[in-house]
Amino acid sequence: MTSTPVWLPVSTCRYRLLVLAKYDSTNNENTRHVIVLINELIAAHIMDWHGGELPANSEGVGVIEWSELWEFVRAARPEWWPPETTPVKTEKPDEAMRKRGREPKEFVRIMNAMSSDIREGRCTSDDLIAMPDKALMEKYGAKRTTVRKACNTVVAKTSSVSEILFGN
Repeated sequence: MTSTPVWLPVSTCRYRLLVLAKYDSTNNENTRHVIVLINELIAAHIMDWHGGELPANSEGVGVIEWSELWEFVRAARPEWWPPETTPVKTEKPDEAMRKRGREPKEFVRIMNAMSSDIREGRCTSDDLIAMPDKALMEKYGAKRTTVRKACNTVVAKTSSVSEILFGN
């Protein structure tokens, strides 16, 4: 099974190759040498694979197919890019993305309290909608935006459930 080729800007390819290179990065002279080597390898790759013409994307930025370049560089200079080195992944899968921000504990607490009030008959969804923000804030002990957002969510869920159950 072949994967879809990933075309990257030349600057991104240079950076990836620099990161993946096995050398003493604490020595500035070594780093300069590796950067020159990378530029020469990219130029040679463009000459070999694209006849000296650098392909461009829709914005006019020069791009290179990453896997072809990676194989070319590893074959040309295995002492700098050994075969066991794995290339940088191009995209993170959705499950690898971490959630941002705090967990919405207060919002969930208020939503559960409102749902409980409706379920146990202490109020209806119409009562919650009609209740002023100040009264909601006092009753549920939270900020205006939090209680209003929780109220809207609970009312939307309650009305959709009642439509399913009772055909309202």
